[in-house]
Amino acid sequence: MFTACEDEAEYLDRLTGLEAAGPVPVLGIPAARLEATAALDSGETRRDGAERGGTAILVPANSPLRGMATALGHALGHPVTTLASATEFGAAVDRSGGAENLLVFALDGELTERDIARMNDALWERVRRGFTGSLGLLGGPDAAEVSWLLAKGLTHDRRRAPDEPLVRLWPALDDVPVTAGAGPLFLRRDCTAERVGEFLTDRHTAMLSVFAHGRDDVLHLHDTVICAAGPGIAPAAPDKAPVCAFTGRCFRGEIPVERILRSERVRADVLFVNSCMGLRLGDGLFASRYLLSQGFLRGTAAAYVGAPYLVNGVIKLNEIFQEACRSGATVGMATAAVNDHLRYERVDRPYFTLLGLPWLTPAVERGEPALEVVDGTRSSPGGTLAAAVRTMDAAAKRDKPVHVVLTSPRSRRALGRSDAAAVEDRAPGVPAEIRRLGRSIDGLGEAVHLGFRYARQGNIAVNLRDQVASLARTMLGSVSTGDAGRITRRLDGLAKAVGKAERELAQALQGRGTTSFLNFDDLWREVLEPHDTTAAAPDCPHCGRECHAQRFEHPVLPRIARNTRSCGRCGVVEDLDAAGPITRVSLRGAETWYQGSEVDVTLDIGSDPGSGARPAWIGVYTENCAKNGVSFPEVQRIRLEGTREVTITAKLDPQAHSHQEFLHGFVVASGTINFASRPVWVRPR
Repeated sequence: MFTACEDEAEYLDRLTGLEAAGPVPVLGIPAARLEATAALDSGETRRDGAERGGTAILVPANSPLRGMATALGHALGHPVTTLASATEFGAAVDRSGGAENLLVFALDGELTERDIARMNDALWERVRRGFTGSLGLLGGPDAAEVSWLLAKGLTHDRRRAPDEPLVRLWPALDDVPVTAGAGPLFLRRDCTAERVGEFLTDRHTAMLSVFAHGRDDVLHLHDTVICAAGPGIAPAAPDKAPVCAFTGRCFRGEIPVERILRSERVRADVLFVNSCMGLRLGDGLFASRYLLSQGFLRGTAAAYVGAPYLVNGVIKLNEIFQEACRSGATVGMATAAVNDHLRYERVDRPYFTLLGLPWLTPAVERGEPALEVVDGTRSSPGGTLAAAVRTMDAAAKRDKPVHVVLTSPRSRRALGRSDAAAVEDRAPGVPAEIRRLGRSIDGLGEAVHLGFRYARQGNIAVNLRDQVASLARTMLGSVSTGDAGRITRRLDGLAKAVGKAERELAQALQGRGTTSFLNFDDLWREVLEPHDTTAAAPDCPHCGRECHAQRFEHPVLPRIARNTRSCGRCGVVEDLDAAGPITRVSLRGAETWYQGSEVDVTLDIGSDPGSGARPAWIGVYTENCAKNGVSFPEVQRIRLEGTREVTITAKLDPQAHSHQEFLHGFVVASGTINFASRPVWVRPR
């Protein structure tokens, strides 16, 4: 299976003359590592394993790997292009003739994570124009390790059938509402050294799918870790060595040394590692010998996919990679499907990177499609909210949790789909409803800045903040897991909490007004600064006099503002929140009221027609009416869309206080407070 070479000249000579079924040369790799991987040899070619659609080989112009790249190009019959810098990658792709596989040779330090991001960006520009190829990187700390990665890739199709086609090692999850494919699944409680050790180090796995907390050098399981080096390894660079290199103990004090799982002992052909900083192209937090990706690649792994940054933790990415491989895609195309989805959905960065030959095909079992495939070019803009709505749409269509994947023509081919439709909009009001609730919470929070305080105001605010945070976490989590039901439950809970908060605000306004002469505008005038007044049409609806408009703004929080219309006779006839959905409030009815009678008052409300339907709370009262013998109904909830008129009946006691009063009507909508006022006279019969 392998031929060990003494020096570079011998290695390059053997690589140049490589025969299809002959041994593959390696340079300077210990015999124990060769033997461990050679033990997987089946003695025959298990699958086609050949490159599909041609390959373009690229290498930095002054790289020590240039000879290796040239030798491989000669052996496989593919052109080799040198790059003066990573910025030339896009032009090289253009000259590749639509090659299916883009293979880049580079030692650690020759390409940075920034270069990889730029190369992926350049590739994506061409994918949007119809390019369908994928990218793989042959990299490592030195030529010997790169030769080892190349050799494992070239002999991958000779390996015997795996003991386990797929093992899912997902210690970052307690449960999964939906997952596809057969094979062992280890969640947080299952990820103990005793339970997973056999599958990782004793059994041969075609694909190991990892979803775990981690960093450059470690993956965290339940009662153990997977690390690249471990205690007993002398520090290669004292300033960049993990603590175990000095103490001989794991930094997680409860883990004994013998329980640690070494990454190079994991017997997997292909790894997809969805973990923070799971891939490095050179020194990161620690020196190269301690890096997790390099540890796995020192073992039997022929391909490794990871991300060189902090990830958001979206398990759907593992499902996309797995389904692409179950559909017969190469590891390069499966990685492309993950990145293309992230380009559209924008729930994480689209720079998952493959270390290995992009044309390898994992020996996973074929299966029925399990993802809801959507055309990314015809879907709504990315982000958590849009992704959450798509998840809800797909769940409504299938009546069960499901993962939605956004695709380009390239990734649809990787997933074995000929086409994909735009997502059906089965939850069209959800984005508007969520944003309406957000505006309501903002508005409710502004009352205190206007000087209006009432019982439980602080508790209500804390509860709303907690529920908002819970909904946001649930949306991102449900996008990851496909569990749309959790979004619906959290959204319903938040809607009820906002409705209750608006009701309590309306009740507080009504309660304050009916028991005192302190008006809402008396409070905010002590806080807000006035702007100039201007004559404003229409004239006063009660007496026909000219009205004047005036704006008031908060001096510290200028987003908080009020727009008023005042009449010299009737006072402030309209007082609206400047940023709210209410555009008009007025009161109609008789100006003279009589003791012992009932009077109908109509509250006329206008709202922004573009803001859609919304619940609102309304109330009407005269100042200090509870003590003056005039009663009004409790606040009531209405549905408001466009304009609405509501008639409310006031009841006057036979001994009601006979005097000139001010009648006030208010609307609480989207958390904002809006008032109308007019004078009335109470007279004896």
